[in-house]
Amino acid sequence: MRKFEVTAFEPMKAVYSYLFSDTRDVLKRVGPFIHPDLFRVTTEASRAGQILSNLVTPALEVTATGEGKLDLDMIHQPIIERVVDAYAHRVLGLKHFAFRYPGQGSSEGIFHLLVRLRTQGVTTIHVLRGEYEGYGAQAKNLGMRVVEHDLEAVHELIEPGYWFISNPSASNGNLLPEQFLRSLLDAGHRVIFDLAYVGLTREYVFDMSHPNIVAVVISFSKPYGVFRLRLGGFIFTREELPTFYGSKWFKDCERLLQALVLAESIGPDYLYPRYKPVQDAIIAALNARYQLGLVASDVLLLALLGKREAERLSSDQRAMIEPYKRGDYYRFCLTPYFEQAEAQGFCPEFYARTQGGNLVVQSIDNGADKFKEEDFPLRVWLRQHYDELPVNEWVAVNSDGLVAHDADLLKLVDKVIALGLRGVELTYTFTAPTGLKVTWSIAAQ
Repeated sequence: MRKFEVTAFEPMKAVYSYLFSDTRDVLKRVGPFIHPDLFRVTTEASRAGQILSNLVTPALEVTATGEGKLDLDMIHQPIIERVVDAYAHRVLGLKHFAFRYPGQGSSEGIFHLLVRLRTQGVTTIHVLRGEYEGYGAQAKNLGMRVVEHDLEAVHELIEPGYWFISNPSASNGNLLPEQFLRSLLDAGHRVIFDLAYVGLTREYVFDMSHPNIVAVVISFSKPYGVFRLRLGGFIFTREELPTFYGSKWFKDCERLLQALVLAESIGPDYLYPRYKPVQDAIIAALNARYQLGLVASDVLLLALLGKREAERLSSDQRAMIEPYKRGDYYRFCLTPYFEQAEAQGFCPEFYARTQGGNLVVQSIDNGADKFKEEDFPLRVWLRQHYDELPVNEWVAVNSDGLVAHDADLLKLVDKVIALGLRGVELTYTFTAPTGLKVTWSIAAQ
């Protein structure tokens, strides 16, 4: 990849998500499965299962009524269970929350949790200084008092209370100290955790098993860049959330299916190592041009500067960064630069992404220029021979054309390895329930 250049200082104060190209590819896969029969009260569950059979592997267990009809009222339950499984190695303890609800990002669940606290007589919530503004704003709308605390001073508290905490912290994008969280919980404080950035940090285990964690909200908005699509919001609570009861009817089933495919085909481990070099390149370019000394936050989309480091800057530099101050840090959202990097061809593009298998996926552009599809012989061959591809099978293609095929992806990979092939594209073709013929691919090194 070539050196990234910046022409203006334009990070964002608020954190807006970047719609990763990988996410865009995955979302396209769901459309062909949205058949009208999925929304008919007379559809048999078995028919719905057939429609969705190729969406994920293993196939989604479709919920059914007592009469064997498709039960969309409960379809969120197996979807959430699969999402919990996909995140189990990164977020511990979710299985022990008795109540699970589908939502639209974190903010919806946060509001309903505040309403429950208010109706239970809770009049005060606690947050860390520089936290996500939504906690305080909605609490004040409900007539609640909001108390802000400096991280270092929390140990001085005596009376346990209710806390809303984002981890990584919204103040600077960094993971909170485990000892701080453990001490807070052990002291009897009740905590609602907002895990809005899971999947945008290095490998890290978020332990939600402590009994004083009363609820957890997880959002896909920022990790996958679907902020404007409102998909992938999940609320986990130990007590029932009465105001969310209607979510069994009032939910977007297509968005839930998209969230499931994102969780199982990209998941919480993939995007950070893939795009970390882009974050580093953006920050290096900003520092080279403006001499600010920015450093990378734990969260991929953010850069930060400490108050002490900011004091060493010139008056003009301090004026430049003043709008970005949050608590003891200056926080900078890099999303505009991620978009510029993609537009400049700096980010290696994936032309394919699929679920299953621990295969190494290879980008098709590690050079200076943004790729064009016709520049790649394998894509040309696939397009020319599209109608000849075996349906419902994986095929392996290299510069010699079709070299192997098998219905089982892993068996095909074994064949490719046994043949000692390089520069191979693995492609799966099937006919979707809507009648559309669909193909997606991965490149194997």
